[in-house]
Amino acid sequence: MKEDIAAWDGKAVAPIAATYDRHHAQKNFLRDVIALFSDDACARGATWLLKRHVENGDAAVPAALCTRVFAQLGALSHWEARLHVLQCLPHLTIARADAERVAQFIRGGLTDDAKFVRAWSYNGLRELAVQQPAYQDEARRTLEAAMQTEKAASVKVRIRKALAAGF
Repeated sequence: MKEDIAAWDGKAVAPIAATYDRHHAQKNFLRDVIALFSDDACARGATWLLKRHVENGDAAVPAALCTRVFAQLGALSHWEARLHVLQCLPHLTIARADAERVAQFIRGGLTDDAKFVRAWSYNGLRELAVQQPAYQDEARRTLEAAMQTEKAASVKVRIRKALAAGF
């Protein structure tokens, strides 16, 4: 699987989707995918595979593996890898012990140059606040302030949706 992921060009979906199809039923699929987050040659593909897995609803990600995902956040240097994990947050359980690490990751994304990362970071802040109520005040203040300061319309749409969904 690692060779398949490393060979992916990062553009065409068919090859990485085929990698998912070939490997997702393997016993340690999620554990192996998450372990590749820290490999720069594999991070984009590995996070894409996690995203495909959670969006397909194939199986819930066990809490212990969610913790492994969050332990790897600092290793994600490519914006697309960070985006994929942010898009996965609604499907991952954020334990209290992982909450501050996740919060730091999200806060970093709020000022990212990539609009998609910023947009999904605002969504991630809302998700964090839903799962860990101690972050609700911060999330509300940050989202409300961002409605006034964010320039990108596409990001503002995500902020509006997060505010409308509530906590």
